[in-house]
Amino acid sequence: MAYRQSTDCGKRGSQSPLMPMHDAHCHVDQHAEPEAFVRQLETRKIHTVAVTNLPSHYSLSLPHLRHCRYAHPALGLHPLLAIKHARELAGFERLARSADFVGEIGLDFSKEGYQTKKLQLASFRRVLSSIQNRPRVVTVHSRGAEDEVLAELREFHLAPVILHWFTGSLRSCVSALEDGHWFSINISMLRSDRGRSLVARMPRERVLLESDYPHVRVNGRAVEPVDLSKTTEALCDLWKISSSEAEAQLDSNWCRLTQEHC
Repeated sequence: MAYRQSTDCGKRGSQSPLMPMHDAHCHVDQHAEPEAFVRQLETRKIHTVAVTNLPSHYSLSLPHLRHCRYAHPALGLHPLLAIKHARELAGFERLARSADFVGEIGLDFSKEGYQTKKLQLASFRRVLSSIQNRPRVVTVHSRGAEDEVLAELREFHLAPVILHWFTGSLRSCVSALEDGHWFSINISMLRSDRGRSLVARMPRERVLLESDYPHVRVNGRAVEPVDLSKTTEALCDLWKISSSEAEAQLDSNWCRLTQEHC
């Protein structure tokens, strides 16, 4: 499936101030009314990487998103679903031949995922092998396994990717930057001193926005792509620049990534 780069890339046009242009990581298929959700993305012109957790989920979403201009289906194999990987990996490898967006993939060695560490690693290596043949937009989960993820990406010569909700050490962050990777930032990352300190070390030209809908919540409500103006505002404060400068930087980042890797 060929990626359809919108001709409005980098142009704010009639959009209102602080209207987000992109969401690099969003679980569209987990919305209670996904079709209405997608219509909103198309109306608001928010380029959204619609990540999935399994190839079977991607296959189900593809007919609904195939002709969308702004909602981009992404082929995923989530590390926390490792127990299901055995029956899904062949499907991933088959679908990877035509997928321009990949995610959510990666490793999770936190308390929640540590028991399936070996299964995750074996699956991740097969996934990387199947997507290393050409450029594409890839969003990667790395919680508790940042160094291992970077090592595998390096071994398979896969760069750059988007490191989604990165919470690793400063050393790991520097290593990721040296390898050319990007970071997608959600509002939760900017609500703690540690998170703000880490994001502050990331060059502005390597930062993208993400909602990670429905997994980031503010005041009990899941953050959606249309809410990413709040993340932009937080970045303005962190970067000490105006909203127009932040918007221009983030728009430029998205355009550069998709034009170079799709």
